[in-house]
Amino acid sequence: KLHEQMIGEEDAPFTYSYPGYFKILPAINGWGNDTSRIKGGVQVSPEFSYSSNLNDDWMSIDYLRSWLELNRDEFHKV
Repeated sequence: KLHEQMIGEEDAPFTYSYPGYFKILPAINGWGNDTSRIKGGVQVSPEFSYSSNLNDDWMSIDYLRSWLELNRDEFHKV
């Protein structure tokens, strides 16, 4: 999808950044502040949101075509 929000600002207080991924901790029971659950993550800014239209890592058309060709058989199984 070109415009899909995966993490909204309402989740920012409970969202932590790690190399290659984000972790959203539940607000319940104080888990969003539990260092044993955070484990070295860095809390994102209060205005943070993550949506696909802000992505800067896109497949080229040629790469996408070759990927589709390599995985064509997987699509026919569904």
